Amino acid sequence: NLIIFSATFCLISLGFTATKIIETKAYLELKNQGGFEFSTIPKYYSNSINSRIILWKSSWDLLKQNYVWIFGLGTQNFQNKLDDEVEKYNSYLSNQHLTSHNLFLGFWIQYGFLGLITMLILFYLFFRESIVRKNISLFLLSLFLFLSVQTEIYLDREMGVHLFIWLLITIYLPVVSQCKLES
Repeated sequence: NLIIFSATFCLISLGFTATKIIETKAYLELKNQGGFEFSTIPKYYSNSINSRIILWKSSWDLLKQNYVWIFGLGTQNFQNKLDDEVEKYNSYLSNQHLTSHNLFLGFWIQYGFLGLITMLILFYLFFRESIVRKNISLFLLSLFLFLSVQTEIYLDREMGVHLFIWLLITIYLPVVSQCKLES
């Protein structure tokens, strides 16, 4: 019941937030112009939001080329190709050598459809284990990670890798320990 309540609360909160965002002048600018006017919202937000929008557009453009969406580019070619796509929208950003700022897009571009499926399975395991164990803390942590990786790629940072490994150990260590006891 607590998981259902939490999921309902999150959906209502997301719906309320989305409604408020859609009513803003900034959203209309984004929809009509593909970016924000810096005078509409504070500069520190518009830089970050505009940068991510450009990175996401460039990532989608890259996925549409040839068979990238199926096979990916690999880790060797990924950054140069993404920089070339970003250059079409913003030359300053292309010199920053940024990632796609979305875990699913990043893995999809690098490893193809198999990389995307792998990430989706990983999150499926997190959510499934939290529901099977009826562990609200694990569910909320999984939900937080799922939402936060929409704007960042934590697995390209050491601390992010540690976080995901810690989560996997937390989920599966009791299962392994129980198996040894039963043997």
